[in-house]
Amino acid sequence: MRIGMLVVVATLGAALGRASAQSHSSTDAGLEAYRLTMPNVRKMAGVYERLDSALTVHPSLAAKLAHDKAPRPSQS
Repeated sequence: MRIGMLVVVATLGAALGRASAQSHSSTDAGLEAYRLTMPNVRKMAGVYERLDSALTVHPSLAAKLAHDKAPRPSQS
């Protein structure tokens, strides 16, 4: 169940990221050429699982992560 949810989140995140990059006229060739394959989704799911484990063992990291996600003023 957990991996299934991670796959859905990863797929949606990649789709939204690609749409966002296209809307910002991104010229990054690496981003344009990126392929969301099942091996890449599995790697991402593994990263999320290890991150979840690290946050459980080190709760102070959760605060740092929440701080890093805080909205920042745009740098236009």
